[in-house]
Amino acid sequence: MEKGKESNDIDIGVKGIEPRLFFKFYAELFKHLPKPVDLVDLSKKSLFNDLVEETGVKIYG
Repeated sequence: MEKGKESNDIDIGVKGIEPRLFFKFYAELFKHLPKPVDLVDLSKKSLFNDLVEETGVKIYG
């Protein structure tokens, strides 16, 4: 993203959420955050998840 340009959504990667609670957690984020949310399960191995872990900003844990 270009410096100074605001995004349209919030991208969040998570680990450790039980599969049965994943969508409940997503709904809570969606309800309380000011923008739409993209929630990614980082516990599954993929090139995209590797990139997120390398370049993303850790906010908790």
